[in-house]
Amino acid sequence: MNSCLRVTFLLLFAVLLGQAALARDAVVVVTMAGEAYDGAPQFRLYADDQLIGSGELTRAFDTAKGEKLNLKKLRKRRNSERFSFDIPNIDAVSRLDVEFINDTLAGDGKPGNRNLYVLALSLRTVIEGPADSIVTIHEFRPTALEPVMPTSKGARIRPRYAALFRNGRLRLDRPAGGWQTLGEKAAGSKMPEIANAPKAEKSSAACNVPPLELAGFEKNASELSEAMREQLARLKGSLAGTSCRARVTAFTGGGPSQAFRHSLSQARMQAVAKELAGLGIGAEKITMESQKGYGRRIVVTFH
Repeated sequence: MNSCLRVTFLLLFAVLLGQAALARDAVVVVTMAGEAYDGAPQFRLYADDQLIGSGELTRAFDTAKGEKLNLKKLRKRRNSERFSFDIPNIDAVSRLDVEFINDTLAGDGKPGNRNLYVLALSLRTVIEGPADSIVTIHEFRPTALEPVMPTSKGARIRPRYAALFRNGRLRLDRPAGGWQTLGEKAAGSKMPEIANAPKAEKSSAACNVPPLELAGFEKNASELSEAMREQLARLKGSLAGTSCRARVTAFTGGGPSQAFRHSLSQARMQAVAKELAGLGIGAEKITMESQKGYGRRIVVTFH
């Protein structure tokens, strides 16, 4: 092989190797709210016009009964739902579309209207390393979305939500520099220890709170049940006046991929961390880690 051919071969090999390194899987999480009439709103998610998945809201307000979504409180837990979808090789995807597929209206002045609201879209990628995994999350606000056919009749974009009606469709285009260059980076996380978590310190003599196990998460869901919140709330008296730090460990098994499990673990841990913050343990005192396991549970230890 002459030197020119050898150089060409090496360059081609380097390009192919670089492309392989960029072949990251991702989890897209869409946060939504809705209004129902004669059935709940349904949607589909597309990657470059390829159907990735679909969903139906279960907490939509029944407009036939006079219920209405409060657009000023869309981010409250009881008003919103999260849907997660696996997307292989996200760097090869040029656009993501969310389509409202079953719009309807009572008509003739009768109460009843079915609408869909997109509150946020996040893209979570996982890069596997020899010892651990790097999880990166990019959050996209509703204002990052664009109607596929801009019209006041199919979509309405506001800072806090993107409303879909009349079977509207929203699109998030990949930026020129790739998905990693657009959006607000919510966390650059290193598993098993996540996102700027402080290093574990020696146990504090003032902290004598026993470990707590939160079990029974719904399948593929990150929301805390009322029983879990009550468990955490009962810690208030024990934590008062202490210098306790907390280690939150998620055990998540199953799921379609490792990227999905990492994403789900992180969402569950963040939900627990939010409750702990309300008990006086700030983010700087919380360490989070994800481990393989079954049971859909989180263990919180204090030190």
